[in-house]
Amino acid sequence: MHNDLVRDIERVPAVLVIGVDMRQLAMMDKDLQRTGIVGGASVYPFCWCALLAARSRGLGGVLTTFLARREPEVAALLGL
Repeated sequence: MHNDLVRDIERVPAVLVIGVDMRQLAMMDKDLQRTGIVGGASVYPFCWCALLAARSRGLGGVLTTFLARREPEVAALLGL
Protein backbone atom coordinates (compact mmCIF):
# COMPACT_ATOMS: atom_id res chain seq x y z
CA MET A 1 0.00 0.00 0.00
CA HIS A 2 1.34 3.42 -0.95
CA ASN A 3 1.24 6.04 1.80
CA ASP A 4 2.85 9.43 1.24
CA LEU A 5 3.05 10.01 5.00
CA VAL A 6 5.46 7.13 5.58
CA ARG A 7 7.09 6.84 2.17
CA ASP A 8 10.36 8.47 3.29
CA ILE A 9 10.28 7.58 6.99
CA GLU A 10 13.69 5.88 6.80
CA ARG A 11 15.25 9.28 6.01
CA VAL A 12 13.75 11.01 9.06
CA PRO A 13 16.46 11.57 11.70
CA ALA A 14 14.22 10.67 14.65
CA VAL A 15 10.83 9.02 15.05
CA LEU A 16 8.97 9.12 18.35
CA VAL A 17 6.40 6.38 18.86
CA ILE A 18 4.05 6.86 21.80
CA GLY A 19 2.13 3.80 22.85
CA VAL A 20 -0.42 3.16 25.56
CA ASP A 21 -1.87 0.02 27.09
CA MET A 22 -5.57 0.79 26.74
CA ARG A 23 -6.35 -1.71 29.51
CA GLN A 24 -4.54 0.55 31.98
CA LEU A 25 -6.39 3.78 31.19
CA ALA A 26 -9.22 5.02 33.39
CA MET A 27 -11.98 5.35 30.79
CA MET A 28 -15.53 6.33 31.67
CA ASP A 29 -16.87 4.50 28.59
CA LYS A 30 -14.91 1.24 28.90
CA ASP A 31 -17.95 -0.90 29.76
CA LEU A 32 -20.18 0.35 26.95
CA GLN A 33 -20.97 -1.92 24.00
CA ARG A 34 -19.22 0.31 21.47
CA THR A 35 -15.75 1.45 20.59
CA GLY A 36 -14.58 3.82 23.30
CA ILE A 37 -13.21 7.25 22.50
CA VAL A 38 -12.60 8.64 25.98
CA GLY A 39 -9.18 6.96 26.34
CA GLY A 40 -7.66 9.35 23.85
CA ALA A 41 -8.55 12.24 26.13
CA SER A 42 -5.55 11.43 28.29
CA VAL A 43 -3.19 10.37 25.51
CA TYR A 44 -3.65 13.04 22.82
CA PRO A 45 -2.88 16.03 25.07
CA PHE A 46 0.38 14.35 26.07
CA CYS A 47 1.25 13.81 22.39
CA TRP A 48 0.39 17.42 21.60
CA CYS A 49 2.70 18.62 24.40
CA ALA A 50 5.51 16.44 23.03
CA LEU A 51 4.99 17.99 19.59
CA LEU A 52 5.02 21.52 21.07
CA ALA A 53 8.21 20.77 22.99
CA ALA A 54 9.85 19.47 19.81
CA ARG A 55 8.68 22.55 17.91
CA SER A 56 10.19 24.86 20.53
CA ARG A 57 13.51 23.22 19.73
CA GLY A 58 13.16 23.66 15.99
CA LEU A 59 11.87 20.17 15.20
CA GLY A 60 8.75 19.41 13.21
CA GLY A 61 6.30 16.66 13.93
CA VAL A 62 2.89 15.24 13.19
CA LEU A 63 0.37 13.28 15.22
CA THR A 64 -0.75 10.23 13.30
CA THR A 65 -2.18 6.79 13.93
CA PHE A 66 -0.77 5.13 10.80
CA LEU A 67 0.64 2.24 12.85
CA ALA A 68 -2.81 1.24 14.13
CA ARG A 69 -3.49 -1.08 11.18
CA ARG A 70 -0.36 -3.11 11.98
CA GLU A 71 -0.42 -2.74 15.76
CA PRO A 72 0.53 -6.33 16.71
CA GLU A 73 3.51 -6.42 14.33
CA VAL A 74 4.74 -2.97 15.37
CA ALA A 75 4.34 -3.76 19.07
CA ALA A 76 6.47 -6.87 18.65
CA LEU A 77 9.07 -4.99 16.60
CA LEU A 78 9.36 -2.23 19.22
CA GLY A 79 9.20 -4.58 22.19
CA LEU A 80 5.97 -3.14 23.53
